[in-house]
Amino acid sequence: MMKYVLAEIFKYRKAKIRFCTIVLFIPIVISFIIYGFNEKYNYLIIWEDYFNVILNFLNDIVAPIVYGIISAYIFGHEYETKTMNVMFTYPINRMKLLISKLGCIFYIIASTLILAFFTSLILGLLIKHESLTIDFLIYYFVSFLKMIIFHFMLVCITCAVAIYTKSVLPSIIFVISATFINLVVVNTHLSAFYPWSAPVLLSPHEGVGRTYIPYTLNMISLVVIFLIGLTISIRKYKYVE
Repeated sequence: MMKYVLAEIFKYRKAKIRFCTIVLFIPIVISFIIYGFNEKYNYLIIWEDYFNVILNFLNDIVAPIVYGIISAYIFGHEYETKTMNVMFTYPINRMKLLISKLGCIFYIIASTLILAFFTSLILGLLIKHESLTIDFLIYYFVSFLKMIIFHFMLVCITCAVAIYTKSVLPSIIFVISATFINLVVVNTHLSAFYPWSAPVLLSPHEGVGRTYIPYTLNMISLVVIFLIGLTISIRKYKYVE
């Protein structure tokens, strides 16, 4: 199984779509510039505020769209180029192909978010800052690890759209629309039932969704959309002609 995952990762590394992940680091650079060079914030950096700004940027809009576009490409591009038709003629279990692609996506999300954490930390250390504690590092590192799970659960429905439509564009339109709707509902009671609000509200998010933090309902909505996406993906992938 691992060789199929590695093969997908190899294909991803050769594709230009990999450069999309650079966008994930824009919020980090923006936060560094704001806290390091803006006179309004050019004082002793509060680590919690610094990291929360980055997390809000990532979870609100950047990460869902970037990972959605990459997932749409990984699944939809091979349909558009007819590569998938050839792959389905090989004596390989289709579920292994599906799992390998999902494994590749999980690898992309995990590697980029962990790198984002350490990049944020290193740039923050270059600014005049308050003392850094082990408890703080553990808390925010665990928060980034949780984000890996949250965003992976969200992209499964995008993968399902790509598989169902056999195209990249519809799934990209879907994930961008879902992400911008989240900007409208994240500070309302509707966020409890909207999966794209979950990464925001289940992560440190000072200044966003402060009044409405329905953790249990958020988690349920995320699990439901994950199961729906996974079920559709398996069914369509297994029985696609």
